[in-house]
Amino acid sequence: MNKDFINDFLESIKDLNKQEKDIKKADRFNIFYALHKEHDEVRLHSRFISYLLDPNAGHQKGSYFAEIFVNDVLRFKYEFDFFKDYEVRPNEIDKREYEEIDILIVNRRLKKAIILENKIFAKDSNHYHKKDNLSQVGQLSRYYKVISGTDYGFRFKDNNIKMVYLTLKEPNRKSFDDSKKSIPESIKIKVIYYRQEIIKWLEKCIVGIDLRDKGDDAVNVFLKKIINQYLILVKKMINQDKTRTELKDCISNNLDAGLLLYKNFNHVKWHTVDDFLNNLMDVVRIDTTFRDAKFFPENDDDRFNEITKITHDKKSGNIGITFRFNNKHVFISSLNFLSWGIIEGNIKYWSMFNNEKINDIRFEDFNIKNTFNLINENKTTDVINTMIDEIKETVNNNYKELMNEEKLN
Repeated sequence: MNKDFINDFLESIKDLNKQEKDIKKADRFNIFYALHKEHDEVRLHSRFISYLLDPNAGHQKGSYFAEIFVNDVLRFKYEFDFFKDYEVRPNEIDKREYEEIDILIVNRRLKKAIILENKIFAKDSNHYHKKDNLSQVGQLSRYYKVISGTDYGFRFKDNNIKMVYLTLKEPNRKSFDDSKKSIPESIKIKVIYYRQEIIKWLEKCIVGIDLRDKGDDAVNVFLKKIINQYLILVKKMINQDKTRTELKDCISNNLDAGLLLYKNFNHVKWHTVDDFLNNLMDVVRIDTTFRDAKFFPENDDDRFNEITKITHDKKSGNIGITFRFNNKHVFISSLNFLSWGIIEGNIKYWSMFNNEKINDIRFEDFNIKNTFNLINENKTTDVINTMIDEIKETVNNNYKELMNEEKLN
């Protein structure tokens, strides 16, 4: 395969990676990142959406956000009468879902209900449920059964039940069909998307905060900031999904190059580790302050087998080198994390490397950035030189103090 073709393929992936990094860099401060994982459907997205929809929530805007959502975004065109006394589950007081329904909007007096199922990355939960006699029941069908029956305290008529399927991306057709197959055709399930309806709703909410009711200026300012931060989170989540789709398309359009990289990556990892050990040994042997440098295991076949176990099977293994420095027996080992130690008589000192370029390198895990960076020869050279400098500085400057600490421990 043409080398330029591979390089072009990798450049395309590099561009996608840069786009994602730029998005993250532009939005470092966001309170939602500190609370939950950004794809957490239940504890982040459903909770915040239901908070805005709840007329009794602390946002002090009553039903305003729900009116925009139901009438302008969902286009159900409910009369004002519905919004006088509806309720939302979960809500600020009771954070439990009602019968596992992500968001439920109900007007008891009018006996009307809106069921909202929220999907980020999770699949439809089409399985046996303890309240059903069926061995297999679709998730949406289960919710319809709960609301159309007497479980809520009274019966909702089919024409008073609305169902909404909120999703990040196009739902899996088979899974979606299985989820709703027991629901009468008269009930139309409305599919809406974060990238369209939710963004539109949040933007309208922010603009409408001042238009609807002046209220407390401090509350309004804070509320706009919080909704805007959630809007930023949603846009970031959409961009991440877009990046994954583009990455898949990039590989799809370069299948030969993608397959070649996939099939040979274990070999890339093996040679990266082997080259690292050989380059480290070269540096140690050239340095006249070091003596008696040896590989560990010293036998080539044993060492090669250990590298194979680490890189191909992703199992922890002990490879490295040993040498003498200032009459101290020094080890550099790959066991668990790349680390080093000194053995002198009955006293042993062992330490992780302190430099941030080295302190989390694990040869069995190339998902770690510092490990992956070793594929690059210049970065390997930099890591090795930094390791050697740290060992020399430690032994020359504070080795005795460290050894005394080990004695105390």
